[in-house]
Amino acid sequence: SAALVTENKTLCFPASADSIPTSLGQEDHVSMGSISGRKFNQVLGNLVNILSVELMFAAQGLEFRRPSKCSKIIEENFTILRSKVAKLEDDRLIGKDMLAIAELINERKFVVN
Repeated sequence: SAALVTENKTLCFPASADSIPTSLGQEDHVSMGSISGRKFNQVLGNLVNILSVELMFAAQGLEFRRPSKCSKIIEENFTILRSKVAKLEDDRLIGKDMLAIAELINERKFVVN
């Protein structure tokens, strides 16, 4: 997730700061809105992946605190996550787990309040 955060910082550099003069400088007001939109979509995609990683390991951390319970909203979200991703007991590839959590995020399945 640290690499994705770093990539997002790079993508957040303003597209308008890198404009190329055209037509001998007479029409140097090229909109960079489309480029900014593409970068924004990439940032959002990265954010979903970052949140997937963080949620996966937060859930794993809660497992170590059992049988203690957290707030109602945390327990509800924990149950939602565990409905798609099992507790890490042994080494395994976690790519499918991350994709399953990303799907939960994209489908807005988590409880927010």
